[in-house]
Amino acid sequence: MLGLALGVAIGVAWVMWYTPLALSWPWVAGLHLLAALAIERTQWLGGIRSFTATWMALLLGLFLVPWWVSAFTVPGILSGLQGYGIAAAAVLAGLAVGTLCGALVARGGGARVLGAFVLLATVAAMALSGRSVAGRYLASEQPRALRVIQDFPETKVAFIGIDGADWAVIDRLVEEGHLPAMKALLGEGRRGTLRSIQPPFSPVVWSTIFSGTLPQKHGLVDWYTADARNRRVPMLWDIFDAHDRRSLTVNVPGSWPPTTLRNGAFIAGFPIPGLVTGSPRQLLGMVLTSRAQTGLVDTHMMPSLGPGRFSVDVPLALPDLRPRFSGLGHAFIDLAVRQLILPVESHRLRFTLTVIGNHVRLEGDIFPEAVELEPGDWSGWLRIPLGDTDARTRLHLLHATGDEVTLYMLPPVQAPERPRFPFATGFEAKADFFSTDPPYVVEGVGWISYPDPRVASLLPAALQEVERNRAMAVLRLLDAGFPDVFSYVLTLTDRIQHPFLGVHHSARTVGRRPWATTEHEPDPVLEAWKLIDELLGELLQRIPRDALLFIASDHGFMPSGPGGVHRMEGIWYARGPMIALDNAELEMSAVDVLPTMLHCIGAPVAEDFDGVVHSDLCPSSGPTWTVETLLDRSAGSSLQTEAVIDRSREEQLKSLGYVN
Repeated sequence: MLGLALGVAIGVAWVMWYTPLALSWPWVAGLHLLAALAIERTQWLGGIRSFTATWMALLLGLFLVPWWVSAFTVPGILSGLQGYGIAAAAVLAGLAVGTLCGALVARGGGARVLGAFVLLATVAAMALSGRSVAGRYLASEQPRALRVIQDFPETKVAFIGIDGADWAVIDRLVEEGHLPAMKALLGEGRRGTLRSIQPPFSPVVWSTIFSGTLPQKHGLVDWYTADARNRRVPMLWDIFDAHDRRSLTVNVPGSWPPTTLRNGAFIAGFPIPGLVTGSPRQLLGMVLTSRAQTGLVDTHMMPSLGPGRFSVDVPLALPDLRPRFSGLGHAFIDLAVRQLILPVESHRLRFTLTVIGNHVRLEGDIFPEAVELEPGDWSGWLRIPLGDTDARTRLHLLHATGDEVTLYMLPPVQAPERPRFPFATGFEAKADFFSTDPPYVVEGVGWISYPDPRVASLLPAALQEVERNRAMAVLRLLDAGFPDVFSYVLTLTDRIQHPFLGVHHSARTVGRRPWATTEHEPDPVLEAWKLIDELLGELLQRIPRDALLFIASDHGFMPSGPGGVHRMEGIWYARGPMIALDNAELEMSAVDVLPTMLHCIGAPVAEDFDGVVHSDLCPSSGPTWTVETLLDRSAGSSLQTEAVIDRSREEQLKSLGYVN
């Protein structure tokens, strides 16, 4: 009976140590009760059965092993059914070892000494290994740059990345008069082709551009290692920070978790953990309807409350399940929640909808006052409480007639002022920065939703708004003062060209896009580039004329079917008083960008960079100044980490079509 009581107590303890209380305590206590009962009732090792064996088995199997295994669940190494099986096997092994140790101790004499030794050795090995793994994956410390000179150049640097930009698209749109800001730039600086690296994935290539090193050296080698904890070298902003220069870094892919800088502000880029509901298509949004429909985007039926009146009650996000005390975790609870083996109540979006003619009225706790929408209207950004965090989403009315109504809901995203997974650092003095409306959106709708005709025409506008909202936040920051180094990546062009580039190229001959209801449906690629050009013009007004301006893409694009696929030829452009004007195009590799930029402003270039300096871009800068390294090896930068993206970030990449 003591063993059974201990099993129940352990179960209750684990539930009480997790917050919020998302699991029903009888479930967890019951699992531990059954485990204790099995041990108590089973004849092990020739009939030896004792309370000593039971509590030692529980200690290892249900406390120490789960704590150790949970270190691997945080970065997502143990996920899916395979991960659940590995964790279960580890726990069973812990139960067996604990039972063996208990049995040996119960025998007395030399066996007792042997049992105690085996138990202590096992506990020590698991504890040390668990701390090592957890520290490696969970540590916020990232590689630091070395301060190599006292008087770092004062030339300001502005780097603007345009994900997926390609001269083949830009030149034609400039010639047609659609990109006035880009046209003005091309007459002031020098341009060329930027050759991407393999694999041409955004986090991999941008990490190469900002570090001057190849993937095998900087640590982000594919989508599944697109985690900043894998970085093993300093980046552009780290180099400036080490020399007491202010920086602002925004939306660089592969930069979460965000870097904490002494002299800078940092807003991480995708993939960022999001609000997982359990649906593999969460980031495609959801269609809310009163009549049965099918499509790529998940459909939720709204039950009728009477003529023209409907109830909306949809799952929005899983609770944020985490240990109450840092360092404590239970692999079974974590994995069970992720695989929905145990019942977990999701946070939900609830309101009522009333059809009035051809428009609707939305009422509920999330609306300070009733909201009315006509077909084609978007609601404002709704704020939905999720315990100690918030979510934001928008609704679009597709159709309303009589007793039939259909809405589209954008995928819920983290509210920037109260995010579940913090994505920004260095904003302590600007506490209200993210409290503006419309909000800064760190996640967005997945572009693979475009084959669904119900939402295809909405996708470009939704993606454009996300980009515009981000840019408006950046412009507000720059209005407060331009930093010494500014790094910002615009991603709209990548999101739009993946689904629509082929249609864009064939629009002149086809005349209508597949989803178009009229001959004058906007070209999403053209509209995306017009917005990028508009935002570029706003940014240029805030960049000092004597700064080094560098614009680059991580890869180019070429048509493939209705959409587009990556090609290795991207773009680069440079402007500044040190840049020699020359109409001859210069090709450089993505790995050459950082060393060339540092050389152009007169800063030291590391000999352990994998790229080379293109000194003919800025001949007035003189000979290249080299140092052995810019990596501060005393700051823990040599860790060989392999943090794997977690499930919510994997869902993000699936919704974007980057992984299957």
